[in-house]
Amino acid sequence: MSLPANSGHEAIKKRRKKSLKIKFYGTRGSVPAPLAAADVYQKVLAVAELAFRCKKEPDSIKDWVRNLDFLSRGTFGGNTTCCAVRCGERILVLDMGTGLRQFGMDILPEMFQKKGIPINVLMSHVHWDHVQGFPFYAPLFISRAVLPNNKIIFFGGTDWQRTLEEVLRGQMDAPVFPVEWEKVINEGPAMEFRTVYNGFESVINADDDPVYIRTARLNHPNETYGWRIQWQGKIFVFATDTEPFPGGPDPALVRLAEGADVLYTDCQYYEAQYLGKPNAGGVPRLGWGHGYDVWCGEVAIAAKAKKLIVGHHDPAASDERILQNLSVVKSIFPNSFAAYDGMEVSI
Repeated sequence: MSLPANSGHEAIKKRRKKSLKIKFYGTRGSVPAPLAAADVYQKVLAVAELAFRCKKEPDSIKDWVRNLDFLSRGTFGGNTTCCAVRCGERILVLDMGTGLRQFGMDILPEMFQKKGIPINVLMSHVHWDHVQGFPFYAPLFISRAVLPNNKIIFFGGTDWQRTLEEVLRGQMDAPVFPVEWEKVINEGPAMEFRTVYNGFESVINADDDPVYIRTARLNHPNETYGWRIQWQGKIFVFATDTEPFPGGPDPALVRLAEGADVLYTDCQYYEAQYLGKPNAGGVPRLGWGHGYDVWCGEVAIAAKAKKLIVGHHDPAASDERILQNLSVVKSIFPNSFAAYDGMEVSI
């Protein structure tokens, strides 16, 4: 199958263009990392100090807070990898980390309104931080008699020692989870499992408004895939859990991300940490399958991407550390941003 050129089909050009919408539900790597009470205290203390120094009574408390810097008014979040993409009526979910729980809660009202929605799940791989949210996805536990149109189409790899279905079932085997897989299969949403491989291409159709998807195998322990989603000439590339090859960016990753409107990739470490410098703990991360700040910028340049979003943040990284990593990325590729739980982007 040959995917279309970036300009799109003539039929697409004639229609009023819609936005491809991206929402990040989980942006941490390896393990969830919620803020501790001490972290919240420090944020509140910093804001209180700013308020006491403020010489002018604000017209609106909400406006005053909205104008605070990100560290004062927000956090990058602690959920593991999950991202939802809307292409018109189609919904694609990339990975099922703990962020999937909130996605399930958000989608429920629409589910009830439409008696269920087909959800396409594109899996990078099945390490825990990318599947942990599945047993807590609320639509799993609503009877198909109530949501007859509820369906999940999974796209997963072939060399995971166990199939994707077996991995998901294993998370729910007694005694580690109270609801049996068979109950979900018999009473919950219809499920379909499709096998992918390096260079896999497919089309998710809806009338004459197709969504094109393509994979590339990434440099990560065990079989792991990056995804390219193309719709109405807009391109989003999701390539987490990958690291450089000796000599620079992985050519396969660069090809996958070529010309992307938005490229999301792995920035778990900063360079000294990745290399194991003494001032960064002294433990090299080479071969662990995760990227670092300098490399992320180099990938975006090589791929001629328009916007770079970095994520899969180290669970040990503070908000301050993530912003420091981002500053290095921006020095190489200025149109760069750090993903946070709840971040929304439109193309």
